Amino acid sequence: MSRRPGIGADWLKKNFVSVLENDTVATRSGIFCKPPRFYDNMLKVIDADKFLVNKEKRLDYVKNQVPESDERLAVMEECLRLRCKDKKI
Repeated sequence: MSRRPGIGADWLKKNFVSVLENDTVATRSGIFCKPPRFYDNMLKVIDADKFLVNKEKRLDYVKNQVPESDERLAVMEECLRLRCKDKKI
């Protein structure tokens, strides 16, 4: 196991409150996404209770997503079929 901290460990130490509260990390292009697994592992060590709350929020979000409509699924299938046709699989 490495003794050196991972990439972004110093940044996380400075900004872990923001990452914990929002459960998001902004990329350079300004897009917000869920924290990388390394950050989750570090946050689990720093504040395990809040980490579990964030994990539950993520699971609830996934469970409550509305399934795609039949029409949308048909369009997605057609797009996939055309991409596969272009690759000649």
